Amino acid sequence: MRGEGGKILYIGKAKNLKNRVRSYFQESADHPRRTRRMVFQIRDIDIIITATELEALTLESTLIKQHQPYYNVKLKDDKSYPYVKITYGEKYPRVVLARDLTRDPSARYFGPYSALTVRRALEIIHDVFPLRECSLDLDKEQK
Repeated sequence: MRGEGGKILYIGKAKNLKNRVRSYFQESADHPRRTRRMVFQIRDIDIIITATELEALTLESTLIKQHQPYYNVKLKDDKSYPYVKITYGEKYPRVVLARDLTRDPSARYFGPYSALTVRRALEIIHDVFPLRECSLDLDKEQK
C-alpha cells in the first residue's frame, strides 16, 4: 500500500486479496486508530502474485526488511518469523529455532515459518529422532 508520492506505507500478504483489501475500507470495521490513519493515507495498491504461501511469506518478510514501512511493526525486527536451523558443521548436529541467518554458514536453514509452527515442528522432531538439544561444544575435552 502506497501513500503520497509513492511512499510505501504497508506490505502485507493475503490468501484472498479482494477480502483483505475490502476489510480495510469497510466503514463498519472496528479498526484501531493506527489502521484508520493508514487507510486514510493510501493512494495506490501494488500487488505481486506468488506461486505458494511460503513464497508469499518469504517475499513479504524480505520486502518489509528492505523498505521498513511505517505501518509494518511485527516483521521489522525479525521476531515474527523464525527459521529451522540444522547445524551440519557440528560433529553432533542440532535442529533448533533460529532468527539470524548470517551467523553460521555451515548450517542449513528452512523457513521462515510462524514461531508456533517452528516450536511444534521441533517438538515432533525431537520426539521422533534422538538428536541433541544442548548447545555445548562437544568437541572440547571435558576436565
